[in-house]
Amino acid sequence: MFFKIFVITAIFKVVTGQTRLDPLVNADVGLIKGLRGDDGDYSMFLGIPFGKVDEENPFSAATPYPKFDNTFEAFNDTTVCPQVEESQGTITGTPDCLVLNVYVPFSASSSNRLPVLVWIYGGGFMYGDGNRYLYNPSFLMTTMWTNFVKYGDPTPQTSDLIQIQWTPIKNLSQIPYLNIDSELSLGGRPFHRRVTFWDLFYRANYDNLLTAQNPLEI
Repeated sequence: MFFKIFVITAIFKVVTGQTRLDPLVNADVGLIKGLRGDDGDYSMFLGIPFGKVDEENPFSAATPYPKFDNTFEAFNDTTVCPQVEESQGTITGTPDCLVLNVYVPFSASSSNRLPVLVWIYGGGFMYGDGNRYLYNPSFLMTTMWTNFVKYGDPTPQTSDLIQIQWTPIKNLSQIPYLNIDSELSLGGRPFHRRVTFWDLFYRANYDNLLTAQNPLEI
């Protein structure tokens, strides 16, 4: 699918007291409205159908999806191909799952075309999907990886995006670690209970460890 024009249109809605800006593109198949990324300067267009499956013969070649009569709202990335839901052992999904997610930096436009990375999620042809909660171009992660390559430190300084700084290890009893979740946080000692157990075990058996001739005798 070729995106010809990238236009930001102001759709004024009251969402938690803020103005919402929805991105809109004019593609070969019609107008497609997306969402703004909430963790960086990019837009996302989710669940865009690109092919139709013959339900009577799902393994036959798919046909191109017809053009949209109205603006397609690309807000939903929950479509899953048929597979076994591991925790329940039940079959879930739909054969009509030929959709794609497109992530576009704000800097992209018809006059400023950028390289395109095409990525297909894994799963061994048995399970998986491309939802944005597992696979998204997190601006936070991109920034930290860039910092690590440039400075050897994912948080060399604080900013509006990265508001904490990972401090170096100074005391082995308090090992600072960076917890990367929906929000960044710092911890004092990873897996505290497990590490404490092995510390106590080591201290209690230190003499035996030094004098044992055969590890099986410990």
